[in-house]
Amino acid sequence: MSDTNVKAMAMDTGTACQEIGLALKYILASQYTARYQNIVKDVPPGLLLQGDNLTQEEWKKGSSVVATLHAYVDLCAEELQVANAGQIPEGVWQNWKEGILAGFRIPAVQTLWKEFFQRGPYEELRKFLNANGLGG
Repeated sequence: MSDTNVKAMAMDTGTACQEIGLALKYILASQYTARYQNIVKDVPPGLLLQGDNLTQEEWKKGSSVVATLHAYVDLCAEELQVANAGQIPEGVWQNWKEGILAGFRIPAVQTLWKEFFQRGPYEELRKFLNANGLGG
Protein backbone atom coordinates (compact mmCIF):
# COMPACT_ATOMS: atom_id res chain seq x y z
CA MET A 1 0.00 0.00 0.00
CA SER A 2 1.42 3.37 -0.95
CA ASP A 3 1.95 6.28 1.45
CA THR A 4 -0.77 8.19 -0.40
CA ASN A 5 -3.29 5.40 0.15
CA VAL A 6 -2.39 5.15 3.86
CA LYS A 7 -2.80 8.92 4.28
CA ALA A 8 -6.15 8.83 2.46
CA MET A 9 -7.35 5.98 4.68
CA ALA A 10 -6.22 7.85 7.79
CA MET A 11 -8.07 10.96 6.65
CA ASP A 12 -11.19 8.92 5.90
CA THR A 13 -10.94 7.26 9.32
CA GLY A 14 -10.52 10.63 11.03
CA THR A 15 -13.52 12.05 9.21
CA ALA A 16 -15.59 8.98 10.07
CA CYS A 17 -14.62 9.32 13.75
CA GLN A 18 -15.65 12.96 13.74
CA GLU A 19 -18.99 12.08 12.16
CA ILE A 20 -19.58 9.32 14.70
CA GLY A 21 -18.69 11.71 17.53
CA LEU A 22 -21.17 14.27 16.24
CA ALA A 23 -23.86 11.60 15.85
CA LEU A 24 -23.28 10.52 19.47
CA LYS A 25 -23.65 14.12 20.62
CA TYR A 26 -27.02 14.34 18.85
CA ILE A 27 -28.11 11.03 20.38
CA LEU A 28 -27.24 12.35 23.85
CA ALA A 29 -29.10 15.60 23.11
CA SER A 30 -32.18 13.67 22.00
CA GLN A 31 -32.15 11.71 25.29
CA TYR A 32 -32.18 14.98 27.23
CA THR A 33 -34.96 16.30 25.00
CA ALA A 34 -37.01 13.19 25.76
CA ARG A 35 -36.45 13.72 29.50
CA TYR A 36 -37.55 17.35 29.16
CA GLN A 37 -40.71 16.33 27.30
CA ASN A 38 -41.47 13.73 29.96
CA ILE A 39 -41.10 16.34 32.73
CA VAL A 40 -42.97 19.18 31.06
CA LYS A 41 -46.04 17.07 30.34
CA ASP A 42 -46.68 17.02 34.10
CA VAL A 43 -46.50 20.81 34.53
CA PRO A 44 -49.91 22.49 34.70
CA PRO A 45 -50.46 24.45 31.46
CA GLY A 46 -51.20 27.66 33.36
CA LEU A 47 -47.68 27.67 34.78
CA LEU A 48 -46.13 27.45 31.35
CA LEU A 49 -48.53 29.45 29.23
CA GLN A 50 -49.89 32.16 31.51
CA GLY A 51 -47.07 32.32 34.06
CA ASP A 52 -49.37 31.30 36.92
CA ASN A 53 -47.77 30.58 40.26
CA LEU A 54 -48.48 27.55 42.40
CA THR A 55 -51.43 27.43 44.75
CA GLN A 56 -50.91 26.92 48.49
CA GLU A 57 -51.99 23.30 48.03
CA GLU A 58 -49.42 22.73 45.29
CA TRP A 59 -46.64 24.16 47.49
CA LYS A 60 -47.31 21.59 50.23
CA LYS A 61 -44.68 18.96 50.91
CA GLY A 62 -45.12 15.98 48.63
CA SER A 63 -46.82 17.95 45.86
CA SER A 64 -46.38 16.30 42.48
CA VAL A 65 -46.11 19.73 40.83
CA VAL A 66 -43.23 20.75 43.12
CA ALA A 67 -41.56 17.39 42.45
CA THR A 68 -41.95 17.96 38.71
CA LEU A 69 -40.43 21.45 38.93
CA HIS A 70 -37.61 20.02 41.04
CA ALA A 71 -36.95 17.46 38.28
CA TYR A 72 -36.91 20.35 35.80
CA VAL A 73 -34.26 22.23 37.81
CA ASP A 74 -32.17 19.05 38.03
CA LEU A 75 -32.46 18.55 34.27
CA CYS A 76 -31.38 22.14 33.58
CA ALA A 77 -28.34 21.68 35.80
CA GLU A 78 -27.41 18.49 33.95
CA GLU A 79 -27.93 20.09 30.54
CA LEU A 80 -25.57 22.89 31.53
CA GLN A 81 -22.95 20.36 32.64
CA VAL A 82 -23.06 18.35 29.41
CA ALA A 83 -22.94 21.56 27.37
CA ASN A 84 -19.93 22.85 29.32
CA ALA A 85 -18.22 19.50 28.78
CA GLY A 86 -18.70 19.87 25.01
CA GLN A 87 -20.90 16.77 24.82
CA ILE A 88 -23.64 18.31 22.71
CA PRO A 89 -23.57 20.33 19.47
CA GLU A 90 -23.37 24.12 19.89
CA GLY A 91 -26.65 24.70 18.06
CA VAL A 92 -28.44 22.36 20.46
CA TRP A 93 -26.92 24.20 23.41
CA GLN A 94 -28.18 27.53 22.10
CA ASN A 95 -31.73 26.10 21.98
CA TRP A 96 -31.38 24.62 25.46
CA LYS A 97 -29.94 27.87 26.81
CA GLU A 98 -32.93 29.85 25.52
CA GLY A 99 -35.28 27.24 26.99
CA ILE A 100 -33.57 27.25 30.39
CA LEU A 101 -33.67 31.02 30.57
CA ALA A 102 -37.35 31.06 29.55
CA GLY A 103 -38.12 28.36 32.11
CA PHE A 104 -36.44 30.28 34.91
CA ARG A 105 -38.55 33.32 34.07
CA ILE A 106 -41.70 31.38 35.00
CA PRO A 107 -42.85 32.69 38.41
CA ALA A 108 -43.30 29.22 39.94
CA VAL A 109 -39.79 28.17 38.89
CA GLN A 110 -38.35 31.45 40.20
CA THR A 111 -40.06 30.92 43.55
CA LEU A 112 -38.93 27.29 43.76
CA TRP A 113 -35.37 28.29 42.89
CA LYS A 114 -35.29 31.05 45.52
CA GLU A 115 -36.86 28.89 48.23
CA PHE A 116 -34.99 25.63 47.72
CA PHE A 117 -32.09 25.82 45.33
CA GLN A 118 -30.36 29.16 45.64
CA ARG A 119 -27.99 27.57 48.15
CA GLY A 120 -26.32 24.17 48.22
CA PRO A 121 -25.36 22.22 45.11
CA TYR A 122 -26.12 23.64 41.67
CA GLU A 123 -23.16 26.05 41.75
CA GLU A 124 -22.73 25.86 37.97
CA LEU A 125 -26.42 26.56 37.36
CA ARG A 126 -26.35 29.42 39.87
CA LYS A 127 -23.41 31.04 38.04
CA PHE A 128 -25.18 30.59 34.69
CA LEU A 129 -28.40 32.15 35.95
CA ASN A 130 -26.54 35.03 37.63
CA ALA A 131 -24.61 35.72 34.41
CA ASN A 132 -27.93 35.89 32.56
CA GLY A 133 -29.69 38.16 35.05
CA LEU A 134 -31.83 35.47 36.68
CA GLY A 135 -29.93 34.77 39.87
CA GLY A 136 -32.43 36.53 42.08
